[in-house]
Parts: sequence; structure tokens; C-alpha cells
Amino acid sequence: MTQRAVAFETVVVPARTVARPSVVGVAAQHERTLSGGVPRWACLVVADAVAVAGSTVVVSLVHSGAQIASGPAMVAVMVVTFLAALAVSGSYGRYSEGLTVSRRVGGAGVWHGLPLGVVLALLAGRTLDGEVGGPGLEQAGLVAVLGLAAIPAARRLAPVVITPRQRVRRVLILGTGRVAASVAARLRRCPDVSVVGVVDDDPRDTSGVLGTQLELAQFCTRHNVDAVVVAFSRRPVHETLESLRGLDGRVSVWVVPRLYELVSWRSVIEELDGIPLLDVAPAQMGPAARAVKRIFDIVIAGTLLFVLSPLFAAVGVAIKLTSPGPVMFRQFRSGQNRQPFRMYKFRTMGVDAEQQRAALAEFNNVDGPIFKMKDDPRVTRVGEWLRKTSIDELPQLINVLRGEMSLVGPRPFPIDESEKITGWATIRFSVPPGMTGLWQVSGRNALDYEDLRHLDYVYVASWSFAWDLRIILMTPASVLLRRGVL
Repeated sequence: MTQRAVAFETVVVPARTVARPSVVGVAAQHERTLSGGVPRWACLVVADAVAVAGSTVVVSLVHSGAQIASGPAMVAVMVVTFLAALAVSGSYGRYSEGLTVSRRVGGAGVWHGLPLGVVLALLAGRTLDGEVGGPGLEQAGLVAVLGLAAIPAARRLAPVVITPRQRVRRVLILGTGRVAASVAARLRRCPDVSVVGVVDDDPRDTSGVLGTQLELAQFCTRHNVDAVVVAFSRRPVHETLESLRGLDGRVSVWVVPRLYELVSWRSVIEELDGIPLLDVAPAQMGPAARAVKRIFDIVIAGTLLFVLSPLFAAVGVAIKLTSPGPVMFRQFRSGQNRQPFRMYKFRTMGVDAEQQRAALAEFNNVDGPIFKMKDDPRVTRVGEWLRKTSIDELPQLINVLRGEMSLVGPRPFPIDESEKITGWATIRFSVPPGMTGLWQVSGRNALDYEDLRHLDYVYVASWSFAWDLRIILMTPASVLLRRGVL
């Protein structure tokens, strides 16, 4: 028996990874809904139907002579077959209500369901060929490819359209300490999650503590809790299990693995005579994966540089007209294998910004070997706008084309800051730094240094081309919403 374990933004994994499945029956028994009474699974079905229908229409318009262009009946066939495939693959099960970004946006159900949808569409097309005119392999395949982007996008927009005020899931954390605080901080950055408090018998920090574990069930009822996150309670394990059993399946239970820093997307659960074993996949990227990543970087970076060249010219003129100095800011950063490279950005500060940094060190708003300052007086008027929109980062496409950076990867730090990174965190230097990454879509400057180190490790250990695409698709929303921007 093998199951995937997810451990990204909220560093929690499904309760099905718990050694004893009897703990609270794992799943909540009550119906989960968005505000307005619309079940979340129904919202996902509507979003997927719109995405598949739209993809079908697009393919029918651009594919010459496609049988798929035979009208609404064929669109209906495609929608029904693909929705059935997604349902069979688990897209509308209880984990569509999960806390983690990867589950909520797409999850394995989409990646497994779309190929199955192609097969079902071909079978349905052959059955209905005389009446409707079924799709061929090429047409159904193109719909599936478009669905990889259209379905996650539709799922993000659907709650806004169907129920403008999305239901906020109420979460209670069991345990205190560093890990519990980290989980709480990350959950509070999720717009649809509300942390109602903490429960522990021997709390290190009493702030936000509602009471003891014996009262867990009462607090869940009193505060209408949807999920309990178990984050290393200091009480004996058998007492924690008894408290969780007292919930009697009324809420979802999510457990943080003891060594969650080692868990990646590629980690799997194996079974040994009824005992679950968590396999820690090696944190490395093979030659084939690096080749795919590099080819993708070259194609996308080259295309964007050509398309955005008028914007580059306009920004350059704006910088020149509003402040003295060069258009580009060049700074040495640590790249793959700690090799220094000159990174390009549009200049957003005065020319003497580096000289002023030492005097501003006491106003640093982040921890660790990183310097970030809110309302930095060195930033120019145009620079402030460039930073808000992240347009100042676009010249890094040149670094990507040159192979010094990647579109997605760990955050690139200046040489002096990188020299202070030691221990297991140095795994970040095994891949090229990125223009965007897990740090960008998980909170940016709102993250502390430990969070950044963990996200870098998870990215390298869990790399896949699909995960890179997902991060790229999530980046515009993160930039527009200014998540974690100082």
C-alpha cells in the first residue's frame, strides 16, 4: 500500500498518515459548505465543468476539421466524461476540503483524472460516432492539456463567482511550541482559514490557549471547529489519542509529522504489517529533470523577453526621468553551487542605497541573514510602484536565459547573506535560484528564516515539472494580492 503525503505551505499532512486509523475516524461526517449553503464539492464540479467546456470550445475553434466542433452535444459529452474521470480520481472527495494549497488548487485527482478523461471521451465518441461525431485522440488530448491550466484557474475563481463571501474554515491547534507556532502563522496567512485557538495541558506560551486536551471536544463544539491540527503536544501520546478519540469523527484531524522537515512531496507511506512507514525520498534532482527544466526556462524566458521589450523600454525611460543613475541595478548573488553571478533588476533605489544599508540595519523587519525594511527611505517613487507590481524583477529573465537562474527555484540571496546559510539549508545551492518559488507564493517577506529554509528544502526534495507549472500559475495572484510584501 502506497499513499502520497503532502507537506507544503501549511506543513500538515492528511490524518490518514496516522499510525492508528481509529483516531477520530479521520474524516468529518458533517457536510462541508461554502457560505450561501453551496457544498464545496458542488463548487468544484461547476468550476471543472466550465473549464472543460471552455477548453473544448477553444480546441474546436483552432483545430481545423475537428469533429469536436459538432455542437453543444459534443461539448456535453466531453464535460460528462471528464467530470466522471475526475470524480473517479478523487477530485470531489473529502480531500477537496483539505488545508494544503496543493490539495485545494488541483491535487493528484486532476493529474490522474485528465488522462482517464481522454480515454472515456474516446470510448464515448466511438459509441456516439454516428449521432454526435466523437472526438479523436488529438482533440481529446488537447482538451486535457488545456485543462491542466484551466481547471485550477476555474477552481480559484468559482468560489468568488458562486459565493462571493467564501466560507472560512475554523481550525484548532493541539499543542504548543515552535512547530505549533509555525503552523499557526502559516494558517493565519490563508484567507479562508481562521485559527480559533490552541489547546495543550502544559503550554510553553499561554497566549491563545483555550484550555486542556480533556476539553478538546467541548472547544470544537463551542467554537464550531472544522479541523484540528495536531502539532506536537507535550502530553503523553496515549493521552493525546484519547482526546482525539473523543471527537468521534465530528471534525477533520490533520497531523504534523514528527520529522516534517524531511518530508517532501515525493515521500510516500508504506505499510509493514499494519505499521505505516514514511519513506523520506532523497533530496536531489536527476539529469533528465534538470534538462527538462532548462529547456522550459530557455523557451519561456526568450519568449517573454521578446514580448515584454516595449515594457522594458518604457520602464527604463521612467527611471531615467525620475532619478539619476543607471536603469539597471546589478548585484552579485549566490547561484547554483554557491557560484556568484551578477543579477539584473530595474533600479528601484537611489544610487547610494548600498552605502546606506549599514545605517539602516537596526530597522530590519525580518530575521536570519536577510535584510528587508518596511517603508525603506531608499526607494524612489517609480521604484515603489515597480516593487508593488514586481516589474523590477523582470530583467532577471536575462539571467534565466544565461543559465544563472531559473524561472522557479530558491530565493537568490546576496553573497554576504548566503555565506551565513549553513547546515541542511545549503541544499538550496544544489539548484539554480529562481525568479519565483515556494517562498513567493507562501508569504514572501511575511515568512521567517526557518520557513524559508524549509520551503527551499521542500522545493528541491519535491521537484517536478508539474510543481514548477503550479508555482508559476500561483505567482500572479500572489503578486497582485501583495501577500507578505513589506
